[in-house]
Amino acid sequence: MRLLDLIARHESAGNYNIMYGGRIERLTEMKISEVLNLQRIIVRNGGQSASGKYQIIRKTLQGLVVEMKLSGNELFNEEIQDRMAKQLLKRRGYHRFLCRTKTLKSMVRNLSQEWASFPRDECGRSYYAGDGLNKALVSYDEVIRVLKLERKRALTERLLLWRKENV
Repeated sequence: MRLLDLIARHESAGNYNIMYGGRIERLTEMKISEVLNLQRIIVRNGGQSASGKYQIIRKTLQGLVVEMKLSGNELFNEEIQDRMAKQLLKRRGYHRFLCRTKTLKSMVRNLSQEWASFPRDECGRSYYAGDGLNKALVSYDEVIRVLKLERKRALTERLLLWRKENV
């Protein structure tokens, strides 16, 4: 999915084992509960807990465990990180966007609320700009371009499925 690739490129350079600030851990070999514990220690020591390919923070990871009905014993591997990113997109209204019940502008804003490297609007600033940590790393135009491509892809897939079912 192009959108996930765009998120990962700017959040982690596509690295499943990276922590905020470039610290490398063996996250894909750790259970989710172990990642949460590591994040707790980091936050307690004044650090940032963003972890993995999609830089999921502790509070968000805790919510995903409940939402996705996980035990915490699952590995924080590539598959689960990708599933979690898709769940975060779902939370932010991605499916409504694909079905055209959510506008491009509102989708960009929602993405910026989840991923600080995304701009909140045409101004190009992160939703979290001014916190001393975050800034938009991807242009508004690039986000719009990728979202339009994703919407077109989804529409094409639905059309092909309809044709298959109605032939």
